[in-house]
Amino acid sequence: MNRRAFLATACSGAVAGCSGRLLGPKLDRTAIADHLRDYVNEARTDRGVGYFATDEKLVKVARYHAEDMLDDSYLRMTSPDGETLADRYRKFDYSCGGVPADSDGPRVGNAVLFKIGFDSGSYTEAEVARRLFDRLLASPEKKELAFWDVWDAQGTGAAVGTDAGGRTLVYAAQCYC
Repeated sequence: MNRRAFLATACSGAVAGCSGRLLGPKLDRTAIADHLRDYVNEARTDRGVGYFATDEKLVKVARYHAEDMLDDSYLRMTSPDGETLADRYRKFDYSCGGVPADSDGPRVGNAVLFKIGFDSGSYTEAEVARRLFDRLLASPEKKELAFWDVWDAQGTGAAVGTDAGGRTLVYAAQCYC
């Protein structure tokens, strides 16, 4: 039994002080990304634009971008060292339908980026993902991209860490194709 399964089993019983909530860096980045993907898919389905298929290569692109944003403290499509979304697609040998005739790089879709931070308390991965999703809904631009009916594949990645002051930071990227 792995640690996560053990904790889930232990927490389901009457173990005093076991709430299923995790502090900062102990949060599972994959679970956050999976919950975020599920919230977006549920909302897309409710709006009649269809369910996103998960593309594992896009998951790698998104996770890499989220980790890079956390490591270098930025929230943009282009990294401080100039790496673009097209560069990330190229790094993971990914293309949305081939290379355009007028380009020397892969055909790229788009991405939505997220960041949240909190000082204290404990949260489940689902709660953290819900806070990220609420950020998407609050942004007309992000909401439009996520619910645009031309996308049929996505990859969601997250990164969890702390800043110098001990605040928990969660960065996430959702790439579309």
